Amino acid sequence: MQKTTTRILAAAGTSALALTSFVGVTHATATAAPEQGDRIGQVRTVTAEVGAKAAGYCTTSKTFRKSGYVYTLPVDSNGNRGCTMSQGASGKHVTALQNALKFCYSQNIDVDGIWGPRTTAALKRAQKQMGVTADGVFGPKTYAKTKWRAIKDDPNNPVSSCRTY
Repeated sequence: MQKTTTRILAAAGTSALALTSFVGVTHATATAAPEQGDRIGQVRTVTAEVGAKAAGYCTTSKTFRKSGYVYTLPVDSNGNRGCTMSQGASGKHVTALQNALKFCYSQNIDVDGIWGPRTTAALKRAQKQMGVTADGVFGPKTYAKTKWRAIKDDPNNPVSSCRTY
């Protein structure tokens, strides 16, 4: 586990503003109620345990080989799978997801690397098939259940199929 330090700035009465520096963490929340005697501008420090290898936002794609198949999967800037992305994203990571949606979930979408409303709608339909929350956001739970286009790593027989990674 990696420790992350969060500074809580006490503001008038009961609210607080959390200022945190996270690297490779997709979501974190810190809250703290000011203690009696806190004044505006005072700083208290809270330390939280954070998973050391939590993936961040998807930024590109990477080719992986597993069990005789080649997969192209979305990854974060550190090459970690399990990353998050949503509408408005564009790039190779979106192309990898669109390929999975088109070929493994029979979604009628363009594979253009641009995530617009049609990709969101296609992902929601696929999420229902996967049995995960159909929110149109590609996060770690959806990533774990997604079937990817896998191409057999055999130049004489490059057959493709859909498999989880």
